Amino acid sequence: MQEKESATFNTSMLLQPSPFVQRKASSHECSASTGVASAVVQKRCGPNFIHLCKTMEHLKFTGIPGKWEMLKQKTASVEDFVNELTKKLEFFPKHLFNAKWQSKQFDQVHNNVPKRWTVLCSDFGENFNCHFQDEAQAAHWNYNQATIHPIVAYYRCLEENCNEITCESLVLISDDCKHDHHAVQHMMTLANKHLADKGVCSDVQVSFSDGSPTQYKNKVAFCDASHGKCKVQKHIFGSRHGKGPCDGEISVVKRCAANAVRGRRRIISNAEDLFSFGQDNLSLPKDDVEHVHSRRKFFFVKEGEIERNREHRMP
Repeated sequence: MQEKESATFNTSMLLQPSPFVQRKASSHECSASTGVASAVVQKRCGPNFIHLCKTMEHLKFTGIPGKWEMLKQKTASVEDFVNELTKKLEFFPKHLFNAKWQSKQFDQVHNNVPKRWTVLCSDFGENFNCHFQDEAQAAHWNYNQATIHPIVAYYRCLEENCNEITCESLVLISDDCKHDHHAVQHMMTLANKHLADKGVCSDVQVSFSDGSPTQYKNKVAFCDASHGKCKVQKHIFGSRHGKGPCDGEISVVKRCAANAVRGRRRIISNAEDLFSFGQDNLSLPKDDVEHVHSRRKFFFVKEGEIERNREHRMP
């Protein structure tokens, strides 16, 4: 990966993995060895702990991995504990390498967006529950929910003689709580139309998202990308790779809305109320003519607007 040194930035280097480092990570040579667990126990408990202590208590998540797990207290010999921990650490170096490498790639491309490129990062948040500060008892069992789906766009500033990167958060709120690839396509279409209307021209669009098989990582989603007006590169973050810019936008909307409700400054009873609150209080900049490089705009998608009968997009 080369750093940007001049205006002639080599775009062919974007999002290219290092085969040498990747090979080392895949063979578990880059970080940990089989003696890591033993070394950690000896460092924290003393060099003779493994030999002097016969059993030890520890906490362990048990259940069906990936489906359900619960934390339980276990008692085992120190040797068994170290062997099990060593086995669990076997794939951890590759996981860390992938997470750090993808984060580095994302930072590289969104901080150095070439001209006529756009970088998009999208994600569904957990639905917002429309609570009330002063509510009747029956209201506790019947909360309305709102879908929050931010799309964070990075592109070159549109002002003349300005070459800075603009970060614009497009926060789409809907009372349609079905999170599927049809909803993703509808919201991506709205985002692309907004960017095109304001003059953002793209020959290449780099799209980052998580790997949800019902939303971003399926044959219909890739078919939708192939029908775009520009070249689309889809990049999927791995599982448990930490938080991204979309998570920040989701937390801002939820926290500000919840604080407004608790402070009795706003009543948010449905998705449209949440949209109105965000549009009135969280939109950036406050003045549209202001020259800034951080923007936030809200969109509302009514239930029924999303087209889900798209047989022509079913390859």
